[in-house]
Amino acid sequence: MSKKIFGILCAMFGTFSLFGTNDITQLDKTMRDFGSLFLPNYSSSISITEYMITLEEMRAFAPSNFDSVYVQKTYTQQTDKAKRVFEHTRQQTQHFTKVIGYDTITRTIGAHKYFLAGIIFSTQSPLQDVQEKRRLFAKFVIVGNTLRLWGKVQIMTDLEFYQTELYEIYDDRQSECFNVLVSKGIAYTDSNYGFVPYQKKQLWGLQRFDKTIVVPAQFDSLYSFRNGVALVKKGKEYNLLKPDGTYVLSSWNRHIYCTHNDSTYTYWQWQSNNSYTPIELPVAAPTIRKNNQFSEQYFGTKSIISRPIEEPCNPRNFEIFNSQTNSRIAVFNNYDRFERCGDYFFGIQQDTSIVVDTSGTILFSSQHTCKPHVPGYIIVFNRTTRLFGVYCPYTKQYIEPEHWFILPVERDKFFISCNSLCAIQYIQ
Repeated sequence: MSKKIFGILCAMFGTFSLFGTNDITQLDKTMRDFGSLFLPNYSSSISITEYMITLEEMRAFAPSNFDSVYVQKTYTQQTDKAKRVFEHTRQQTQHFTKVIGYDTITRTIGAHKYFLAGIIFSTQSPLQDVQEKRRLFAKFVIVGNTLRLWGKVQIMTDLEFYQTELYEIYDDRQSECFNVLVSKGIAYTDSNYGFVPYQKKQLWGLQRFDKTIVVPAQFDSLYSFRNGVALVKKGKEYNLLKPDGTYVLSSWNRHIYCTHNDSTYTYWQWQSNNSYTPIELPVAAPTIRKNNQFSEQYFGTKSIISRPIEEPCNPRNFEIFNSQTNSRIAVFNNYDRFERCGDYFFGIQQDTSIVVDTSGTILFSSQHTCKPHVPGYIIVFNRTTRLFGVYCPYTKQYIEPEHWFILPVERDKFFISCNSLCAIQYIQ
């Protein structure tokens, strides 16, 4: 392995207290040995079994409410799948010549760390005398100071790896933001009543989408609205907040909690005898704002479709077609991917992603990695900075990939942006 690649791994793992210098060396060796499994005459002594997660290790990842039968079944499925895919992949890699480098992704899910590696190989094409490169993609879990294979081995193109990288990093950051904010009592995506939480000097209040203050920042925790009220906390006391900024209870309570039965929520308040009584809500729930403007538009033009032109098994050329009038609208040649995304179409040609409307007009083009997301916006990912942006074709609004994490709340109207510390801001 080159010093540059090793340096990248050192820089990455050096930020984790879990790994020391010797551990980095061991991880580096593990990666090289795993890659060598797919190189002819390089090493025949290594078995995939060495890298598979064991049943005992699997038990450490099972939630406490699952029994040993669940663990055994999951472990069996993972190992069987990994071995089948591994053997198939090894058969396909007989033309691999050498390892060029690695791309890596790290994820933390709960108490466990995962390591996803795209091992880049040069290959000699069996059909023509051309050197190409492919990626061997494997997902590992970090057990102690070693990597154990977590049931996923496959050959990928650069495009497939970039899409996987975007999804894994975006999903990881979304989970991290949600966990941090939920732990603070923040359900910030609740925009049904026309306002959302905002933060000022570590306290929370409510504001409208135009940033008009509804309730000044004053709460340590602010939960989502249920049955027309929101549970709030100041210091060590609780109350129920109405949308107009007044409270349900005349005095703050030592503790309030909420129970849920079907679609009904009931709030309970603490009594001095250490019992709890239900709280009668004197206010009717306000009318929920319609948040489906773009949902109603989604797939509104069902007769406009995309379909491959010839070679249906491995298409490269596509057309936008009106099935009602039986007429061609536009043709897009030499695309790696072309598909419908809501009332728009999403295509990728080498390193360029495009968004096309039903008339065949290209609305958006980017050399960043992009991925369509229901109900119709495009996640944009800068692989160099590993920052995210969003494009929404409905109003043609583009937010540059300058955010650690970004999430549309009202399609293209209102966005949540988080930094690496999960501090949030709103973008309108």
